[in-house]
This record gives sequence, structure tokens and C-alpha cells, in this order.
Amino acid sequence: MTGVQTCALPIYLILVDDIPVYYIGHLGSFISIFDLNSINKVKLYKSGFPAKYSGFLSSILDVRLKDGNQKKIEGEFSIGIVSSKLSLNGPIIKDKLSFVLTIRECNLSFIEAIYNRFQKNNYKIPTYNFYDFNSKINYNLSKFDKIDISLYKGQDRNVLKINDFDGFMYFSNVKADETINNSWGNNLVSARWTHIFSSSLFQKIIIGYTSFKYKNTVEEKIKLVEFDSTTISSINNLEYNSQIQDVIAKLDYDYQLNSNNKINFGLNFVSHFYKPASISAMSTSKSANQLTYKFEQKRQNTQEMNLYVDYNFYSNIINAFVGLNYNLYYNQNFWQQIQPHIALVLFPTKKVSINL
Repeated sequence: MTGVQTCALPIYLILVDDIPVYYIGHLGSFISIFDLNSINKVKLYKSGFPAKYSGFLSSILDVRLKDGNQKKIEGEFSIGIVSSKLSLNGPIIKDKLSFVLTIRECNLSFIEAIYNRFQKNNYKIPTYNFYDFNSKINYNLSKFDKIDISLYKGQDRNVLKINDFDGFMYFSNVKADETINNSWGNNLVSARWTHIFSSSLFQKIIIGYTSFKYKNTVEEKIKLVEFDSTTISSINNLEYNSQIQDVIAKLDYDYQLNSNNKINFGLNFVSHFYKPASISAMSTSKSANQLTYKFEQKRQNTQEMNLYVDYNFYSNIINAFVGLNYNLYYNQNFWQQIQPHIALVLFPTKKVSINL
């Protein structure tokens, strides 16, 4: 049986329309879950993180999905060696309501299926497949209000089948068929309302959900031939699950004092639901009673709240980014901490910059 994966919070943060996504790779992370046709802009923080991003150490990637064309329908279809893709976007109500839709499917499973069809050996190569589904709806309520809803669903699946495996577990009188199925993937929903108070003050309310799930199943069909030619058969099933789920609410304000001074402040709330490991096993045989086994690690539900304020100053000589984050964390007990953030960029000359 292949090794199992567990879900854990990473030290980096990747956001899709303000909602975290936990796993961003296909095919051993050689292919990203992000499609270029669905991305509007990307911002990468390698250091000097703003105070609104609390609790992460490595880097922060902020991805914004593009809005649909409000004037006309656009589309693209492509077929590649690894994957095929269909992309559509355009107006539902002209100048008012628009959509974006992108679907990508892996082509490798077709190639693997053809190969295994003509493979005489009982050891087949694993069948691997993945897909991505992106969609976004934008609605202009008024000149000062906008609502957008983003959806993402993606999954990887790897299946290995071994037929008529002689000498199973080193016993010559045993034959077995075995199927190993691994799957993992993300689900994400983001709903945002943006309100413009004035040319210098913006408000954004975000409600979202994100999850990452890993599942591993093994099915064994075993035939045991005794020395008196008696055949004993059994079916063994094993299933392993692990999952993270987050429910998120955010309130953000951007206030542009003038061309040199900007303030961001707001409130973030996250409820984490952890399912570390759930294992179930079952063995059935005509000659014996059904055996079952279940084990589940204790599920955890934790709450996290952040209050933050960021001040940004820009000039030809120095850029200063100063922030403060108050973090309150609850899991049977309360923990709290204050996190200061300071980043300075000095420009002694036009060709030299010093970062602190």
C-alpha cells in the first residue's frame, strides 16, 4: 500500500480572491492549479509581509481572478499532450452581470488506458488524472457597489491495478487482485462585496469556504488454495481520509490619505475544522465472519481572529511599511499575541536600494 498523506497548515499562504487554498500543484507539483486565462493579477510577498497576513513565515502569494467581459462573449479551446482546456467569459446582462468559466482535464489517463489495454503483463502502469474547474460571476449593483462570487474545484486521482498477482505476500498458493486508489483536491468559494465610500475610502466584505481532502483506498480480492484443493476467498477493503476545512469572514478598509500615505485596517475571522486521520478496514469471507475495524483521530475545531492596521508611506527617498496585528486564538483555551510588522526601503541613489 502506498504511503498516506496528512493535512497540515503550511508556513506559506496562497490566496485566491482573498480565500486560502492549501494545495496548488498537479502531477507532483509540475503543473499549477492556476490557469493563465483565469488570472487577472498576482502579487508575491517574499518578505516584509503586511500585518493583515498573520501567522505565516515563508512567503505569500495573492492571486486575483479576472472578471468577465461585460461587452461580448469570448472563448478558447485547446488540446495539449498533458491536458485539454475550455475557457469562456462574457456578459449575462450587458454592462451589469458577467461570468468567467474555465475547465481543464488531464489527457494522460487516456494514454495510460490504451497502454494498459495492450499490456500483457499483469502489472499495469498507474492511471493518473486531474481536473480544474474555475468560475466567477461579477455583478455591478451600482456605481459604488460590486459583488463577485468565485468558485474553484480541483482533484487529482491515481489508480493502480494489479491482476492475478501470483505469490501474494510471498505465499505461492495465494492469488490476488489489488486496486489502490489515491485522490486529493481542493474546494473553494469566495463571495465579496466591494463598496466605494469616496475616491479615497474603500470597503470590502468577504465570506468564504476552503477545504483540502486526501483519500486513500485499497481493495484486495484474495484466493487461497489449500493443499486439499480447497479454495478460500476473501475481500479486504481499507480506507484512509484526512481533511482541512475553513470558514472565513473578513472586513477590510483601504484609506488613501494622499499620494504618499495609505492606511489599511480590518478584521479577519477563521474557523478551522481538522480531521487528522480516519481509518476503516473490512474483511469479508464465505468461510469466516466479517471483520471490521475503525479508527478516527479526534477532530479539532479552532477559531482565530485578527485585528490589523497597516500604514504605508511612499517617497523618493524612503518607503516605509508599518503594521500591527492582534491575534486571538481559541482551542479549549484562549491565546493572544501582538505581532508588529516593519519594513523600510531606502534609496540612497537612483540605482541603489537598501531593504530592512
